[in-house]
Amino acid sequence: MSYKVYEECKNNDEVQNAIDNIGTLRCYVINVIDRATSLCNLLHSNKDHVKNEEHFEKFEIERNGLSTIEMPMLNTRFFGPIDTIIKDFLIPIMLGKQRSQMNQSAETDNEEMNIGIRE
Repeated sequence: MSYKVYEECKNNDEVQNAIDNIGTLRCYVINVIDRATSLCNLLHSNKDHVKNEEHFEKFEIERNGLSTIEMPMLNTRFFGPIDTIIKDFLIPIMLGKQRSQMNQSAETDNEEMNIGIRE
Protein backbone atom coordinates (compact mmCIF):
# COMPACT_ATOMS: atom_id res chain seq x y z
CA MET A 1 0.00 0.00 0.00
CA SER A 2 1.40 3.29 -0.95
CA TYR A 3 1.74 6.18 1.43
CA LYS A 4 -0.88 8.18 -0.46
CA VAL A 5 -3.53 5.43 -0.17
CA TYR A 6 -2.69 5.03 3.53
CA GLU A 7 -3.15 8.76 4.08
CA GLU A 8 -6.52 8.70 2.28
CA CYS A 9 -7.72 5.78 4.41
CA LYS A 10 -6.53 7.54 7.52
CA ASN A 11 -8.32 10.71 6.42
CA ASN A 12 -11.50 8.70 5.69
CA ASP A 13 -11.40 7.25 9.22
CA GLU A 14 -10.93 10.71 10.66
CA VAL A 15 -13.81 12.01 8.56
CA GLN A 16 -16.03 9.12 9.70
CA ASN A 17 -15.07 9.75 13.34
CA ALA A 18 -15.84 13.44 12.91
CA ILE A 19 -19.23 12.59 11.37
CA ASP A 20 -19.97 10.20 14.26
CA ASN A 21 -18.95 12.85 16.77
CA ILE A 22 -21.15 15.42 15.04
CA GLY A 23 -24.09 12.97 15.15
CA THR A 24 -23.52 12.34 18.86
CA LEU A 25 -23.23 16.07 19.52
CA ARG A 26 -26.42 16.67 17.51
CA CYS A 27 -28.34 14.12 19.62
CA TYR A 28 -26.98 15.71 22.80
CA VAL A 29 -28.02 19.21 21.66
CA ILE A 30 -31.50 17.97 20.71
CA ASN A 31 -31.91 16.35 24.16
CA VAL A 32 -30.78 19.53 25.90
CA ILE A 33 -33.19 21.61 23.80
CA ASP A 34 -36.04 19.19 24.57
CA ARG A 35 -35.32 19.43 28.31
CA ALA A 36 -35.09 23.21 28.13
CA THR A 37 -38.39 23.36 26.23
CA SER A 38 -40.03 21.11 28.83
CA LEU A 39 -38.71 23.31 31.63
CA CYS A 40 -39.99 26.45 29.86
CA ASN A 41 -43.41 24.85 29.41
CA LEU A 42 -43.45 23.88 33.09
CA LEU A 43 -42.47 27.42 34.09
CA HIS A 44 -45.26 28.93 31.96
CA SER A 45 -47.74 26.43 33.36
CA ASN A 46 -46.75 27.36 36.92
CA LYS A 47 -47.04 31.06 36.12
CA ASP A 48 -50.54 30.48 34.67
CA HIS A 49 -51.52 28.50 37.76
CA VAL A 50 -50.30 31.24 40.09
CA LYS A 51 -52.06 33.89 37.99
CA ASN A 52 -55.31 31.89 38.13
CA GLU A 53 -55.00 31.56 41.90
CA GLU A 54 -54.47 35.32 42.21
CA HIS A 55 -57.57 35.99 40.07
CA PHE A 56 -59.57 33.56 42.19
CA GLU A 57 -58.43 35.24 45.41
CA LYS A 58 -59.41 38.66 44.02
CA PHE A 59 -62.78 37.25 42.99
CA GLU A 60 -63.35 35.81 46.48
CA ILE A 61 -62.46 39.15 48.10
CA GLU A 62 -64.91 40.98 45.83
CA ARG A 63 -67.60 38.36 46.38
CA ASN A 64 -67.20 38.47 50.15
CA GLY A 65 -67.47 42.25 50.02
CA LEU A 66 -70.96 42.09 48.50
CA SER A 67 -73.93 42.20 50.83
CA THR A 68 -76.17 39.16 50.92
CA ILE A 69 -79.95 38.99 50.96
CA GLU A 70 -81.48 36.86 53.66
CA MET A 71 -83.53 34.50 51.49
CA PRO A 72 -84.85 32.33 54.35
CA MET A 73 -86.45 35.44 55.86
CA LEU A 74 -88.16 36.26 52.56
CA ASN A 75 -89.35 32.69 52.26
CA THR A 76 -91.00 32.60 55.66
CA ARG A 77 -92.33 36.12 55.28
CA PHE A 78 -94.12 35.58 51.97
CA PHE A 79 -94.85 31.85 51.96
CA GLY A 80 -95.27 31.10 55.67
CA PRO A 81 -99.10 31.30 55.57
CA ILE A 82 -99.20 29.04 52.51
CA ASP A 83 -96.96 26.50 54.25
CA THR A 84 -99.38 26.48 57.20
CA ILE A 85 -102.36 25.88 54.90
CA ILE A 86 -100.56 23.02 53.16
CA LYS A 87 -99.64 21.38 56.47
CA ASP A 88 -103.09 21.80 58.01
CA PHE A 89 -105.37 20.92 55.09
CA LEU A 90 -103.67 19.40 52.10
CA ILE A 91 -101.43 16.87 53.80
CA PRO A 92 -104.32 14.96 55.48
CA ILE A 93 -106.28 15.06 52.22
CA MET A 94 -103.30 13.79 50.22
CA LEU A 95 -102.59 11.06 52.78
CA GLY A 96 -106.24 9.99 52.61
CA LYS A 97 -106.13 9.81 48.80
CA GLN A 98 -102.89 7.86 48.92
CA ARG A 99 -104.41 5.42 51.44
CA SER A 100 -107.50 4.89 49.28
CA GLN A 101 -105.36 4.30 46.17
CA MET A 102 -103.30 1.72 48.06
CA ASN A 103 -106.49 0.00 49.24
CA GLN A 104 -107.88 -0.07 45.68
CA SER A 105 -104.60 -1.49 44.41
CA ALA A 106 -104.62 -4.18 47.10
CA GLU A 107 -108.25 -5.07 46.29
CA THR A 108 -107.41 -5.31 42.58
CA ASP A 109 -104.44 -7.56 43.35
CA ASN A 110 -106.61 -9.80 45.56
CA GLU A 111 -109.27 -10.05 42.86
CA GLU A 112 -106.70 -10.96 40.22
CA MET A 113 -105.17 -13.58 42.50
CA ASN A 114 -108.62 -15.05 43.27
CA ILE A 115 -109.45 -15.19 39.56
CA GLY A 116 -106.10 -16.86 38.88
CA ILE A 117 -106.71 -19.48 41.58
CA ARG A 118 -110.20 -20.30 40.27
CA GLU A 119 -108.97 -20.88 36.76
